[in-house]
Amino acid sequence: MRSKRPDLLRVDANVRAIADSFGMPASKEDLLGIVNGINLRLFLCDVDSGTLKSLYLRRPAGEILQSGRMLGGVSRQGGSLVGGCMDQVVVLMAVLRAKGFVPGKNLFFIRVKSEKGPGHSLAEVKLENGARYFVDPRNERVYRNLKEFTDVWFKAIKAKKGGIVLRGATPRGAGVRTLEDAFHPGALTP
Repeated sequence: MRSKRPDLLRVDANVRAIADSFGMPASKEDLLGIVNGINLRLFLCDVDSGTLKSLYLRRPAGEILQSGRMLGGVSRQGGSLVGGCMDQVVVLMAVLRAKGFVPGKNLFFIRVKSEKGPGHSLAEVKLENGARYFVDPRNERVYRNLKEFTDVWFKAIKAKKGGIVLRGATPRGAGVRTLEDAFHPGALTP
């Protein structure tokens, strides 16, 4: 029986194998290299809304890597709401945890939710040299600060600036425990 609250960032053999294929990140370019390496192992898999709701935030990083599948879902109106960013951030954070990063200390989960409805997940990473970056694995980008990301993202989704940013050591620590939590309260969910 599947645990209701698995450790999403648990370092298992799958996570360790990926982490061991990279050196300790010391720059923006190193972080992007890790993202690219992870993304080569994952593909977006659209699932029905029931499967999406039952698996969302219930698969640890190692399970995501083993399956090679990021969850995607489609709303009742036919627009994609879930595009894999949560799964990618969970895997990235677990790989960085295996490299010695500590969630809540130098590694954080970020969820940006617009007033329009869409949300997006990032990882905030503080390197040993003190440089802090916001890593967007879905779009394969690394930003110097959160404002740089939100300026690009709000323009891309054609939303007015505004919304909320959730931050925590893990998705649950940031208050994202369910599919509904991942989006603005007024957003449609599958």
